[in-house]
Amino acid sequence: MKDKLIRFVNTDLNSWLFYISYSVYLFVSIINTSFFVVDHQFTIGTQLLTFSILLLMCKEIINTPRSTNEKLGVLLGFTFLLVINFTIGDVVTDHVTWIVAFIICARDIDFEKVVKLTIVISSILLAVIVFSSFFGIIENHFDSYVARPRHWVGFRYASFGPTLLFNISALVVYIRKEKLGKIELLTLLPANIALFIMTDSRLPFYLTLLVMAFAYISEYRTIPAEKMKPLWLFMVVSPLIFGGICLWMGYHYDANIPKWSQLNDTLSGRLRLEHTSLLTRGIKWWPRSFPMSTAGGVFNPGYNFIDSLYILVLQEYGIIFSVLFMAVVIYGLWKMYKRGEYYLLFVSTAYTLYAIIDQLILGINYNTFWLALGVALFATEHDKDFLTANTRHIPISEIESIIGGAPSRPGVQISRRAASRRAAVQRTPLTTNRKNQTSSRAQSSNAQAAEIARLLNQQRQSSPTEKTTNRNSRRYRRR
Repeated sequence: MKDKLIRFVNTDLNSWLFYISYSVYLFVSIINTSFFVVDHQFTIGTQLLTFSILLLMCKEIINTPRSTNEKLGVLLGFTFLLVINFTIGDVVTDHVTWIVAFIICARDIDFEKVVKLTIVISSILLAVIVFSSFFGIIENHFDSYVARPRHWVGFRYASFGPTLLFNISALVVYIRKEKLGKIELLTLLPANIALFIMTDSRLPFYLTLLVMAFAYISEYRTIPAEKMKPLWLFMVVSPLIFGGICLWMGYHYDANIPKWSQLNDTLSGRLRLEHTSLLTRGIKWWPRSFPMSTAGGVFNPGYNFIDSLYILVLQEYGIIFSVLFMAVVIYGLWKMYKRGEYYLLFVSTAYTLYAIIDQLILGINYNTFWLALGVALFATEHDKDFLTANTRHIPISEIESIIGGAPSRPGVQISRRAASRRAAVQRTPLTTNRKNQTSSRAQSSNAQAAEIARLLNQQRQSSPTEKTTNRNSRRYRRR
């Protein structure tokens, strides 16, 4: 009974607190971007977000950090939240606050379960909002500009719905990877095309096609990892490159130069707004309150909304925290590259590209892959050695003791080196010939994992008095 209680507190309760908190946040964040807030007076959003924060606090009280890496990450995150509270003063609704909180709290959560939960909740809410606008339950606002007529399909801006669908599509591609089939394509493509036609939101639609094309290419083409290394390294530093481009263009924009003026028109006036904001409000060292107005539309002199995420973060959160934030993101992308998470790296790069002209992905409801940083940042070297279903939930210390003390048996290779090779095969989808090698490697991998599990169960049965806890096992749910 005591062992079951320990297991529940260390694994089940820890996970459920996170899932409930995340679900509440996701629900409130998506509903707040729709006309349900305006037409039906949804006024309990702040209270629900506060409840979500309390659940995360309870999770961290139960799941105290153990390693130096975890303690340092929690300390830095807590310091950042304190600074935000005393400078900007809007912790509950601040997007970066939630990014920091969920990155820390997601470090021991199975990211694939978070992905599946996000797909379900986001898809249901997206369908409810869109169809509610069609049936007149909420407003379906229409921009009647001659050059670009756009329906908002129940959201408070035209690009909100397509960006949410892009996040869903990217998550489906990530979870299915090379197994992306006709059912997913026949579901996602028509939905993206329909929203593209109604809202004329081009970037989410183009990035969705790009992500799907990457999944298709990686399924049917064998590309050596060494030849792809320059591309992976570019993806790792892509936030720094794209952020530098945004800052350079914002400072050097000149309306009197035809090429700059034409580019500004192509970007719907974004360059002019960024240039004006950089010159008038400047860049500070520390976070500050940074109000923005969208009253009257983009052509109104009082309109000063900044779309570029890079410039927005730099101006609102200051140089110090922007540099720190950029370093954390790049380090997380580097960890993804080192662990062979190429799908995750590619999709994350698509978001860094999206951030050039839109800051929507600062919200976790539009970019679930922020949570993947928590898994990548706090992952240890042990996490990438045992990735099969048979051993993922077994504490690494117990597996190592089994491997170290197991008698040699003919034909059974359960060494750590073999496990590392198995993991390398599993996490490098672009370097294998799937048609000829997948089944044999999968059988070998399953046999090795089954042997480890069998030896572990044998040791547990032979030592019934030895009590082991699963306190360390929850971190090995990560991929």
